[in-house]
Amino acid sequence: MNLQLSVVSNQLHSTQILLCPNDTRRIAATNFATLALTNVSYCLANEADEKRPRMFLASERNMSGFDFTGLPDNINCFILTSPDSGARAAKWWRGACHGANAGTALLSDGSVHAFNDPRLVQTLVNYDPAKETDDGTLQFYFP
Repeated sequence: MNLQLSVVSNQLHSTQILLCPNDTRRIAATNFATLALTNVSYCLANEADEKRPRMFLASERNMSGFDFTGLPDNINCFILTSPDSGARAAKWWRGACHGANAGTALLSDGSVHAFNDPRLVQTLVNYDPAKETDDGTLQFYFP
C-alpha cells in the first residue's frame, strides 16, 4: 500500500482525501512525507483497470468477510472462483468508517458507490473471474 500511495501522491492535492470523515480512529497526515498507514481510511484493490470498469479500485477499510486475511503486505483476499467464496460473507464491520451494513467503494470507472451488506455481496459474487480478474481472486491492500 505504501508503494501505491507514493505513486499517486503527486496527483493528490492533500492528504485529507485519504481520510474518511466518519473514520474517527484515524487522523490526517500533515503532508505526504509523514504519511503513515494510520493516516489512511481506505484499502486499495489490485484488479482495478480501465478495461474492467466494474472492479473495485478502493474501498473503506471496514470491509470484512475475506477468504484469506493478513497475507504479506496487509493483503486480504476474496477467492471469486469458488461457490463457497468468502465473497458471500462480505460485510461492513461496525468498528470503522460508516459502521455496520454501510460502506463506500470507488470503482475503476471513477464512480463512487454506497453499499449495504447485501449489495456488497451481490457485487462481489457477480464478477466474472475469468474476465475481470487476473487469477480468480480480488485482493485488497489494507492500511
